[in-house]
Amino acid sequence: MSAIDIPNTSTSISSASSSHDQLVQSQQLPENTSQRLKRPRSDTISVKIKNSESLYFPNGDIVLLSLPKDDVVTAFKVDRVFLLRASPVFEGMLELPSLDDVECHDNVPLVRLQDESEHLARFLNALYDSRCIPWKKHDADTVHIVEGILLLANKYQVDHLRERIINLLERDWPPTLSDWDINEGEIGVISDNLEGTFSIDTYTPEPCEAIRLARKCGVPSILPAAFYHLSRIRGTADRRLPTTARLVEEGERTADFLLLSVEDLRCLIVGRDAIFDVFKEYVDEATEKAIKHGHCSSSDPSECVRGLYKFGDQLEKEMLRNRDPLFLMKDGGSCFAWPLDTCDVCRGIYLTTLENNRGDFWRRLPWLFLLKISEF
Repeated sequence: MSAIDIPNTSTSISSASSSHDQLVQSQQLPENTSQRLKRPRSDTISVKIKNSESLYFPNGDIVLLSLPKDDVVTAFKVDRVFLLRASPVFEGMLELPSLDDVECHDNVPLVRLQDESEHLARFLNALYDSRCIPWKKHDADTVHIVEGILLLANKYQVDHLRERIINLLERDWPPTLSDWDINEGEIGVISDNLEGTFSIDTYTPEPCEAIRLARKCGVPSILPAAFYHLSRIRGTADRRLPTTARLVEEGERTADFLLLSVEDLRCLIVGRDAIFDVFKEYVDEATEKAIKHGHCSSSDPSECVRGLYKFGDQLEKEMLRNRDPLFLMKDGGSCFAWPLDTCDVCRGIYLTTLENNRGDFWRRLPWLFLLKISEF
């Protein structure tokens, strides 16, 4: 491809330049640093370039090029001062001892990056103005918006952006049981207020997408909650299946299972079976404690024992249906009627034992889903 002249696009962004210039002036580098970049060798380069509409500042002093998309690369004319102060990686890239032969675009040095234009745009926007980072909980678009920012925050070691995004992701996929319970309550309210045939999944994050991002960007803290939620969803409730629309109408939660890697699909399958086994252990423990406490108030303790076993069987059957042991261990007693032949004392000990094991169950999630224990 022959070299082409790159037109000046400053007229298209003049409205944004004044506030931008004020921001840059407050962040200027010392004179000896800013003069390290030598006079450009040329004002032409041999690629097809489209200048960014929102991130091409007339007074910017460096141009970043994205990877090509549809045979076009995007140019971002920005300020070295922000890059250098935010990223030690950019500091090493841009403060070279000699730049006499540097490639130029629009009379400023040019740097070719191996980053997608959409990711680079979101990253630079977040670098200039952190208000570009989402803040709202339970937003289905969160992962799509933050993925590029997080990828490049990792790559260029911009720690404050990484921490901000991880905090956001952990609000949707919390590391603690108490925050999980809060989220479940909030999602329940959202679901109750939906009108017509709208699905709660339209308004909440998708678990497979979150797992994929966590693996890609090194955010293990959100994996247990994401895998647990996914384990509650039937495999037939895949969003890409034509039958899923009927399940949504019936109130089923859905997921995009094709986003999972083979290894994560294995983690899910193993975790589902392990969760049921652990839940059965807790049911057996609750039954045993309720039988052995020695304070049964029933006129016929043997009838109370039979009632406890019957209730345990009901819980296990319900577990096969709703796949949500955290809910059953907290609210299982209200799901269906207790057998009439169980006394209040035995019921109380049974339910208390179950609920007290919720914390232990939550702590075991990384093991149940075969996650790397060293990360937790």
